[in-house]
Amino acid sequence: MSAFSIRKMTMDDLDEVIRIDRSSFALPWSRNNFIFELTENQTSRCFVTCLNDDAEEKIIGILVIWLIVDEAHIATIAIDEKFRRKHIAEKMLRYSLKKCANEGAISATLEVRVTNLKAQALYQKLGFDVITERPNYYSDTREGALIMTLGDIHTLSIR
Repeated sequence: MSAFSIRKMTMDDLDEVIRIDRSSFALPWSRNNFIFELTENQTSRCFVTCLNDDAEEKIIGILVIWLIVDEAHIATIAIDEKFRRKHIAEKMLRYSLKKCANEGAISATLEVRVTNLKAQALYQKLGFDVITERPNYYSDTREGALIMTLGDIHTLSIR
């Protein structure tokens, strides 16, 4: 029987983390970006979601969130394409936001591509609202980004 678990990302996870990141984004992070997040960035909280099947563990989701004073900023989140649309991203977001709330976060923010309607729907389900748009935000396509905020992280709405 398979079960999912969320845990802190480690250096040993990097090959799988990078694989998921590269298959998910037109502008993936470099290995050095993830190393920095794991070893140097004091604001960074890095998580993976794993599929646990007997003695084997497979990483199927990644999330990096920054805790900056009292704000949680979702830096990146990605799910292995074979496991999308199974509420894994929602569980990772809830888990990481609750962890940040326990460390003093009051609100949360993120940027999302204007055309990424599935991600926007997930964030809205959790209670995030669009507060503004940044035109030409993404360097690969010059696409705009919506800035979304969850004003009170402790509510985590289920709209």
